[in-house]
Amino acid sequence: EIRQGRALPNPQLAVTHESLGDYSESYLNLTQPVDFLWESRSRGGRAEALGLQARARFLADSARLALEVRQAYLEAWRATEARRAYRQAEGLMAQLLASAEARFAEGDIAGYDLRRLRLEHRQFERRSATVELDLEEAEQRLGVLLLATDDRRRVSARGMGGGEMTADVPSDPVAQALTHRPEIQAAEALAEARSNETTLSRASVLRGTSLTGGLKRQSDGSDGLFMGLAIPLPIADRRGGAIDAAQAAVLAAESELDLLRRAVAQQVSIASSRLRTAQRQQELLGAAGGREAEELLAIARLSFAEGEMRAVDLLDAAEAFLEARLLETEIRADLWDAYFELEQAVGGFSAESDNGVNER
Repeated sequence: EIRQGRALPNPQLAVTHESLGDYSESYLNLTQPVDFLWESRSRGGRAEALGLQARARFLADSARLALEVRQAYLEAWRATEARRAYRQAEGLMAQLLASAEARFAEGDIAGYDLRRLRLEHRQFERRSATVELDLEEAEQRLGVLLLATDDRRRVSARGMGGGEMTADVPSDPVAQALTHRPEIQAAEALAEARSNETTLSRASVLRGTSLTGGLKRQSDGSDGLFMGLAIPLPIADRRGGAIDAAQAAVLAAESELDLLRRAVAQQVSIASSRLRTAQRQQELLGAAGGREAEELLAIARLSFAEGEMRAVDLLDAAEAFLEARLLETEIRADLWDAYFELEQAVGGFSAESDNGVNER
């Protein structure tokens, strides 16, 4: 479209012959539509703006897809960690149930405790099966996004929990978003294109002007060159409606740009608040949250083995361990999700970030 907008109009070649009895005339005409300088500049500016809009829309779509892939990867990682936690808890439940059945046979524990352990073990199996289904769905979705196949192959999330965020959040994320978001750049380009269309509408009164030159030859032996100029007469169609429509389109584009800026500012504010909340939750959990749960479970297992803890108390310890592991995973995933969401909202934290917007 940019190349076409900059192109000059093609000339028109015409050959005519008039036979009038013993007399005849032949013409060779070359007609060139006049592309006035101001009209050519406006047309080229409109094409350039539309090209910038197309590029910005492409980058906006890339950023959306990049965020979708990252969120899918986070979901697969979250499901992987949940399955790992459930498998640990389920393994402990199986050992605990086997030990409880042996102790019940020896009369060391009550029948109530054994029945509760069996019930909890079945519930653990059901919940673990649900987690397996969630993991399969998350990995298939990740595979659909990353692999060019239709067989719903699964792609595993290899790791996330130990990674650190590599870019700093800008001090004024709203200001950065208003200058870096491709959606705003696309809206600005559209407003510029509409402005050039207004200029074209005003200049279109003389559109259709052409220069004609050629060679005339008569049967009496007279021949020579001739030139002509054709100018449209704006008597009936004065292009007033087209100018009004173009001006209205400019106002609409500017209004949409203003609304988009407000929406982007609100989106960045919400994303910033979400990231601060996730960081606060991570601080409250602390780096040793998962390790403390492991240590408490180890202490509970040792106490149960030495007969200092009942089976139901060890069951409660296993439940607490599972909840702690799941909470740690949720907080970590929410932190990364909020980070990626804010990065997309501001249009990228740095030129090195692979968020779909910054060009490599």
